[in-house]
Amino acid sequence: GVDTIVGTMEKHYAVSSLLDAGGKILGQLCSQEDIAKAIDALKSNTTSEAEKRYAAAIVSNLAFDDEMLNAIVEGGGIKTLLALIESGDAPSNIADICVRAIGRLGTSAEGLEQLLSSNAIKSILAIVENDDVSAESLASALLTFKTLSTCDEGVEAIVNCGGLDSLLRSI
Repeated sequence: GVDTIVGTMEKHYAVSSLLDAGGKILGQLCSQEDIAKAIDALKSNTTSEAEKRYAAAIVSNLAFDDEMLNAIVEGGGIKTLLALIESGDAPSNIADICVRAIGRLGTSAEGLEQLLSSNAIKSILAIVENDDVSAESLASALLTFKTLSTCDEGVEAIVNCGGLDSLLRSI
């Protein structure tokens, strides 16, 4: 069911054809209520690490379905994901999923607008600039910046934040 699809999508987070198909299937199996529950779980101080990881994965992978993506953006998903990253409390495996989710949510006009008007790029760069950045963290950041660079405003924001230099130093 949903758990198997989410697990497979997380394991193969860079295989676009699998992600597209999995996201469409998840969009059929999940509801906007599921999105609200996942966002609430990410906000909660009582949610276990495993539950937060799963909630982040649900949000991240539902972003491949246009209707769900819009519901996540409108439901405060970007703000919630950024808060989790910026808190510094999220383990790297959860932060990586959040970074990928942020990039995926940036594929909608409203999502991109929210990302560009927030500290998203600086927050992601803080992860990348960490001396012990993992390969998965770097890959997640690169995928997110790839999404943001599909428009002139995104490229400008990445360059203005020193993102290009940071990414090149980290590779």
